[in-house]
Amino acid sequence: MMVQRAALAIAEGRADCILCVSAGKFPKVGKSGGETTGKVVSHPEFEFIYGAYIPPMYA
Repeated sequence: MMVQRAALAIAEGRADCILCVSAGKFPKVGKSGGETTGKVVSHPEFEFIYGAYIPPMYA
């Protein structure tokens, strides 16, 4: 929802750039759920093996 509102503001010319910030706890996922998510959002050769760098995951 936040990203959609940010994209709309940029498209309408109300902003040039927007920083989306969130706070709270990450949802608890099971062992296989975390691994599946990691495989989807991480580069398989570089990030998945060593762990993803968190800030780009929010981009």
